[in-house]
Amino acid sequence: MFKVDIFIPKETAYARAMMDRRQRHIVDEGTGAALIFCTAEDTALSKLSWYRDGQEVSDRQWRDVLGILS
Repeated sequence: MFKVDIFIPKETAYARAMMDRRQRHIVDEGTGAALIFCTAEDTALSKLSWYRDGQEVSDRQWRDVLGILS
């Protein structure tokens, strides 16, 4: 079992471009089941945006960005 976060994209040019770059990954070879993910770069940019929107005080958002980059 694992946790996933689901976000509804905003109606912006960036959000549309982010959806154009999304990637499909097979999660079960036997059934061919797949999930769609944003790129690591887009996830990091979103986290940085949320960090800025939160007055740059969220340790969680900053740690997430550092984890993505590493």
